Amino acid sequence: MIAYKFIVKDIYTNENREFELKSNDKDPRLVHKEGMRQIKFEEDIEKLYVDVSGKDTPVYDRLVYDKRKGFLD
Repeated sequence: MIAYKFIVKDIYTNENREFELKSNDKDPRLVHKEGMRQIKFEEDIEKLYVDVSGKDTPVYDRLVYDKRKGFLD
């Protein structure tokens, strides 16, 4: 299992929230698609990070998706 962290922004209030998702998929496009099912209609995914440590305590240092740049992998 690979851990991913989503940063989601509300399009009306500009408030950010985060949530984590664990997936067997290594392709960030498939994880992004699954994350889209987890957010509300008025929210948009701003950034998507992947866990690089592989330990019990995740370390989200690697950016794999940015709303303005697209997929970086």
